[in-house]
Amino acid sequence: MVHQNIISSLLFMLWTVIVKCHDVSICVDLCPACFTQRMQNCPPLPDCELKVRDPGCGCCFTCAAGAGDRCGINKPRCGPGLKCLAVGAESNLIAILENRGACQLDPAHQETTEKASRLRLIHTRHLKRRRRKKHRRFPRHPHRGLLSPLNHDGPCSRHYEEMMTSCITMAHKVWLPACDARGYYAAKQCMSSNGLERGKCWCVDETGIALEDTPYTRDSITCHR
Repeated sequence: MVHQNIISSLLFMLWTVIVKCHDVSICVDLCPACFTQRMQNCPPLPDCELKVRDPGCGCCFTCAAGAGDRCGINKPRCGPGLKCLAVGAESNLIAILENRGACQLDPAHQETTEKASRLRLIHTRHLKRRRRKKHRRFPRHPHRGLLSPLNHDGPCSRHYEEMMTSCITMAHKVWLPACDARGYYAAKQCMSSNGLERGKCWCVDETGIALEDTPYTRDSITCHR
């Protein structure tokens, strides 16, 4: 009986890791950085509505699976609002391990999206208050463009909104990207800290690709372009 309980616990832990690493990109801290040279070897990608990272620690992109499409540990990730689940009475763990799952509506997605929307609203109000205070202190600032709202069409802005939607309720270290006013990636990026452990930082280009000649470290780092 004890042996059976141990096996059940191990299977549950394995299931938790597989599902979270397959559905959302919260495993970035366990994966090597995707350098430009490595990504240049990626195969060409056909036209598709949504592109996602390859499963696991893949650096290349693939087309996201849609509702009803097959999914699993070696299959493309499901699109937004979908989750890889077993069909019928089969175990979710077995279905994903054997690539027999199907992308189905995630009941938790709506609740998570609503929480993310509320958090973004609070964040936007906070930024507006800061801009108003700064404008009152420096009413004749020559660079008025710096006070404009963040460009939500930039790649970093889209990445930020995706992370706010998918990881808002997760107690994991995540990469919540730092964006410039144009919506592109700031030169320095850092993982979120966990307790007393500071998140690692690294340098990227404006598209978010890690620079090969810079470290990935918890120590102080200065990034230049």
